Amino acid sequence: MKFRVFSILAALIIVFTFITNSFTQNIPQRNVSGSRNASIGKGKPGIYDIRYSPDGKRLAVVIEMGILIFNTQTDSKPEVFVEDIGRSWRVAFSSDGKTLTSVNSFGTIQLRDAKTKEHIRTLNNFPPDGSEIMLSPDGRTIAYNTHRNNTVSLWDANTEQRLKTFIGHSEHVRCIAFSLIGDKLATGSDDKTVRLWDIKTGKHLLTLTEHAHAVQSIAFSQDGKYILSGDMRNSIRLWNANTGKLIRILSDSQREDTYMGAVSSVAFSPDGKLIAGAGGFSSHLWDAQTGEHLQILSGPRNSYRGHGGPWVMFSPDPDERIVASACMGVIQLWNVDTGKLIRTFSTDF
Repeated sequence: MKFRVFSILAALIIVFTFITNSFTQNIPQRNVSGSRNASIGKGKPGIYDIRYSPDGKRLAVVIEMGILIFNTQTDSKPEVFVEDIGRSWRVAFSSDGKTLTSVNSFGTIQLRDAKTKEHIRTLNNFPPDGSEIMLSPDGRTIAYNTHRNNTVSLWDANTEQRLKTFIGHSEHVRCIAFSLIGDKLATGSDDKTVRLWDIKTGKHLLTLTEHAHAVQSIAFSQDGKYILSGDMRNSIRLWNANTGKLIRILSDSQREDTYMGAVSSVAFSPDGKLIAGAGGFSSHLWDAQTGEHLQILSGPRNSYRGHGGPWVMFSPDPDERIVASACMGVIQLWNVDTGKLIRTFSTDF
């Protein structure tokens, strides 16, 4: 009798285990990494950040396993930089292109030789609840946000000492940008505002308040005179960085097939004449002076090759006339004058 009961219980356990495993295998797995790019291509890792080297010859791409460095001039396989702990989140080149700085999911910042991969230094004094990091143009200062109190702090990259803390946003700070001159910092927040700060004094300069939704991305023009900001609902705003005046609103609302949604990346061309924005599954170019929509670099319906991109960035080399867009495990380089696709890289190499 005892043996029969035991046999029945064992059989029930086996059946239950089989059903449970089958059920869980058919449930779509939710991304819990904290990435805002939770949706990725099948078999390809999500792209969390892209950054050009100052000369435009290398492109750093952050994926789950670490950082890939592509040579933008060839189709060769990338160099791979693997994080010691945690998952890579953001990356930046120093102004001379010799040092690669990255932040991981534990709030640890690593500095490495961009060519040899040799570890230079690890910075550990940063709060672990941040998600945005930006290196100043001279490589001496790090801007880092904190979820807990909606602030952004400046840190000395050599001493790890906190220099200043910018307080003013009422909700989470989603994006940070240094002016290329290095005198101003811009921060964008879920409170629907962009704030400008004086880096030397820490003084709050301006608050840009025309957004109706959370600010997702920001960028300065090369001369520091203008700012771009993209929000969660398909619009990009162009501002005068000195007066805070709204110049124009850019949108792809007329194009339902390439709707950007949350604009997760914006950029100026080196000469300031073009504006790029990306989100959802499309990347777009506009004329900075007239606001005219010029091109869809990619999109789900306009090209079988196009992948769109939540990331877009111009090559810093003004002679290159190239813009990079990245999403769903694919990075594409485009000629901005002809609209032709020049080169395609894959994170699944």
